[in-house]
Amino acid sequence: ITTAFVLGVSFNLIMNFIFIPTYGYRAAALITIASEAVLFVPFALLLKSAIGGIDWVGIIWRPLLVAGGMVLVTGVLWSIQPAAALVAGIVVYPLVLFGLRPFSVGEWARLMPLMPARLRRVGTAVEPT
Repeated sequence: ITTAFVLGVSFNLIMNFIFIPTYGYRAAALITIASEAVLFVPFALLLKSAIGGIDWVGIIWRPLLVAGGMVLVTGVLWSIQPAAALVAGIVVYPLVLFGLRPFSVGEWARLMPLMPARLRRVGTAVEPT
């Protein structure tokens, strides 16, 4: 894990030194996101060695699809009203995500005991059958 963080921090520092003088805060924002991707690689390798193969496509297709929908809604509405576009994006994401049923029955069973009682009632209402 230490090696993963050393890689992530090193990538972040080097890229910031290279790109921030020219591109400013926008470069810093994109580099921060890219640093998370750099961290993902060693963590994925650690997970693979600990628990075996992981179906990454099966895990991330729903959140990626929902994020694309949120970006689409926000982008379309942005030229009309930026504030409304942000609100619409924030509303669209969870609605579409839960509409796609992101959690299996087993995942719901593991999540429900961790939820506050009030949210457990909501969780059982949207739990897949």
